[in-house]
Amino acid sequence: MCARHHAIPCRSVPPNAMERGFTLIELVLVIIVLGILAAVAYPRLNTAEFDEYGYREEAASALRYARQVAVARNSTVTAVFGNGAYRICAANDCPANGGAYLLNPGNGRLWNGATQGQGLAPAGVQVSNATLSFDGLGRPNTGTVIAIGGRNIAVEANTGHVR
Repeated sequence: MCARHHAIPCRSVPPNAMERGFTLIELVLVIIVLGILAAVAYPRLNTAEFDEYGYREEAASALRYARQVAVARNSTVTAVFGNGAYRICAANDCPANGGAYLLNPGNGRLWNGATQGQGLAPAGVQVSNATLSFDGLGRPNTGTVIAIGGRNIAVEANTGHVR
């Protein structure tokens, strides 16, 4: 006990000193809010749809590039889809008769279907079997629909337009 007339200084206890921490109600509310956020955010962490969309767009861009290369070189460029990948070659066959794989201008690697960024599909993405060749005028040998996952890439027969 301290007395004002003694040499020991007095410490006063602030009135809020015993109110530190969280109440049980506050803790329960935080847990409920975190549970709701987790229930909403977790399904959005499934990236399979994003992987499929990105791969389909990559493949469509590769086909457009193949068409442009065929016109620029005035030669045949072939794209082969299947077995979970696509390959693009500067020849009639890919690459059976000495055809060379085209380089992906985005990363400088061959479009040989070996790894992602080279034509390999992400895990779980299905790629239908299809082969098409663009001639020196950018026309495909046939109109083609390529199924990637649940959606398609269509190449128009007369124009070679990729959509």
